Amino acid sequence: MNITDNIKHTFRQNLVPAIFLQILAVALLLAYLYLPSAHVYFITLGELKREYGIWYSAIATAIFGGLLPTLYRRFSGQLTNLFYYRLLFIALLWALIGCYVDLLYQYQVTLFGTGNDITTILKKVAFDQFIATALVSCPVITICYLWHDHSFNWQKTRLTLGKPFIRVHLPVTLITNWVIWIPAVSIVYSFPLDMQIPLFNLVLCFFSLMVASLDRKTT
Repeated sequence: MNITDNIKHTFRQNLVPAIFLQILAVALLLAYLYLPSAHVYFITLGELKREYGIWYSAIATAIFGGLLPTLYRRFSGQLTNLFYYRLLFIALLWALIGCYVDLLYQYQVTLFGTGNDITTILKKVAFDQFIATALVSCPVITICYLWHDHSFNWQKTRLTLGKPFIRVHLPVTLITNWVIWIPAVSIVYSFPLDMQIPLFNLVLCFFSLMVASLDRKTT
């Protein structure tokens, strides 16, 4: 299966959660901008994130990126073996990614400020997607999921980390990431800092499904 077919197959397989979560993200932005009565809920989310800090990011991201997508794949028949090992591994992976994203969002405030004007948002999206994501998070996620997909056998995984990794596996993850996250983080960065991780987690639920469903054995 080539790169394009792999990505198309994965989007088709997860079409329903894709449509639902993208609509939800846009609806939340519209509610924040045009529905004053909804502000109390956004303020509550922000206060929760502010109170628990990076621990909130770790736990919430483990739930939305690890627990919920893995359970969905289990009950939809996509996972048939080593379920508890996979669940624990994916939850821990996304907990660490949640901490990384939390620090990234804070660092970008230092770099670009807290504004939600178009110029600031574009700078944050570009730094997020083409530096932090392309150079750090996507390579780490790809390697971790390769190990996961080869039933945690490092010898088999290592065979995929040469040319297949550079030419196929990493580009597939990167392209899938950009298709989902470039529009998504444009919405995320429109919100105040304390609300960004909760909104990130909503879209992450779908992205984690996508990454888990990519075919890394036959590419």
